[in-house]
Amino acid sequence: GAGLAYLPRNARDLIGRLPEFRKMSLKQLAEFSGSWDPLEMALGVAAINAHYNRFDLQGEMGNGAQAFGREAGRVVVVGAFPGLSEMLPNPQVIENDPRPGEYPTIAMDTLLPGCAAAVVASSTLVNRNLPRILRLAQGSRIALVGPVTPLTPRLHAYGVEILGGLVIRDPKGLGEAIRAGALPREFGRFGQYLHLRREDAAPARPCRFRASRRNG
Repeated sequence: GAGLAYLPRNARDLIGRLPEFRKMSLKQLAEFSGSWDPLEMALGVAAINAHYNRFDLQGEMGNGAQAFGREAGRVVVVGAFPGLSEMLPNPQVIENDPRPGEYPTIAMDTLLPGCAAAVVASSTLVNRNLPRILRLAQGSRIALVGPVTPLTPRLHAYGVEILGGLVIRDPKGLGEAIRAGALPREFGRFGQYLHLRREDAAPARPCRFRASRRNG
């Protein structure tokens, strides 16, 4: 498999260490996920994804966020993503750089407790916000979505109902696209978004909602 991770700063800082990394096993690289160095942690998360998001992985199509499209209560989205407005009718969107109608990250403390469901961007794995989000949204339905999501049922034990991530089919093409400046919304051209659902979770019903306002 091949794995991705959100880089908090320029990857050039890692180039000098490439000879060191090439000598390491995937397991050794994955252990960097516990590092406090943001770039090392990103490398570790990418290694974890390379292990779990394999070419032969079986899952349901899409990132799974549509499962929350018919929730009667509040649905909070931490980190907008392409197609959001088509999947969720009236989400409360939290962003680092909020646009009109969205909320800043400090609003997590207010919006997440008591929400019906939370859709969380997988970049929170690297910036270490995920544990806090899971605590704040405890008791709510939670989906972790995005190209960085490790597709492993082990994450269900932490309260995550749906895991939506990217299985990369063309790692060479994706690498070239990233070097050329491709945005995350374009990554799907080089693979397939799949999601895993906790066994006790009900299958998603089709959501026919269409909104005129675009999110993500």
